[in-house]
Amino acid sequence: MKYPSIIAAAALQLAAPAAASFYIYIGNDIRIGMENRFWFSRGRPSCDAIVLPNSSYPLVKSISGAAQGVACEGHLCESRWTCEGTNCHQTDPQDIDKVEMNTSFGHYTIYKSRGWNLYDQQDSVVGKCTPTDVSGFSCVAGVPGLPVSAKSLFWCDTSVW
Repeated sequence: MKYPSIIAAAALQLAAPAAASFYIYIGNDIRIGMENRFWFSRGRPSCDAIVLPNSSYPLVKSISGAAQGVACEGHLCESRWTCEGTNCHQTDPQDIDKVEMNTSFGHYTIYKSRGWNLYDQQDSVVGKCTPTDVSGFSCVAGVPGLPVSAKSLFWCDTSVW
C-alpha cells in the first residue's frame, strides 16, 4: 500500500494556492437606460448581489487613470447588445479581440491573439480565460421591477481575486 504517497499528494493539494476563478458576464441594466454592463462573479450570481448599487461595470471607450469599467475591442464591442432573460443577442465572445478591465479587484487585460490569457499591468500572465456562454441570469430589480439580464462571456482561472 502506498499511503505515504496519497498523504503527500493530499498535502500538496492543500498547500497549493486557491484558485479564484470567475465568470465575466455581459448584459443590460434597464435601471440605467439599457446600458451595456459587465458583471464579475465566482459563480452564478444571486439576484440579491446583482441588484446592488455598483455591482456592475460600464462599457467604456478606454480605461485611463483611476476610471473603473471595461473597455473592449472587436465587433461585439462596437455594437449594442440586448438581452431577453438570459438570451443575449450578438454576444459571441469570439467577436472580441481584447477586453481591458479596471475593477475593484484590479486592472487586467484578456487578448484573443494571445490565447485568451489574462494579463496584469506588468504584462505578466496571471490566468487563463475561456470563452463560454453556459451561465446567465435574469433578475427583477427595485421598483417598478425593472429587469437586469446577462449571460456569461468568459470563465477565467486565476488566483488574482
